[in-house]
Amino acid sequence: MKLHGQSVKERDWCRDLTEETIVDAIAHYFSAAAESVSAGYRDYLVWQFITEATEYLEEIEQAEVRMYSSSLLLVYDANKAKYERLFPVDGDGNRKTRGFADRDCGSDDGEDVTDISLLDMKAIDFAHSHWVPGQGPDELYIAGIRKLIEILHSLLA
Repeated sequence: MKLHGQSVKERDWCRDLTEETIVDAIAHYFSAAAESVSAGYRDYLVWQFITEATEYLEEIEQAEVRMYSSSLLLVYDANKAKYERLFPVDGDGNRKTRGFADRDCGSDDGEDVTDISLLDMKAIDFAHSHWVPGQGPDELYIAGIRKLIEILHSLLA
């Protein structure tokens, strides 16, 4: 795991994560956004990843596939200048996150304002995944996605 301005975490560090330490590791991952830009930006990113993961969950719940050793890759840009350009300050000195406070993340005219250049979530590592027609969705993979969504929600509490 590589974070802007922070030390690189080696692969063994990631493999040693447990159910007890994963929440702190995910919080640490998003700390670069809070340190480089703002806590509000961190919250915006976390909410966007909740949205992305929820949409992915809805799709994968319908798929008859086994996702052995697959992962979700979450990446974001902690560039303060880009954030400030996308979310300018209004006349009252408040950052315009275009509906983020209402959790709709849309502008007043209904336009979706999620800037894909700020963040992305990808399912990766499909070498051991395969289709299983008639066997239903992968309940363990689904449980993992639900747990990720739960952890992300806990970062906003």
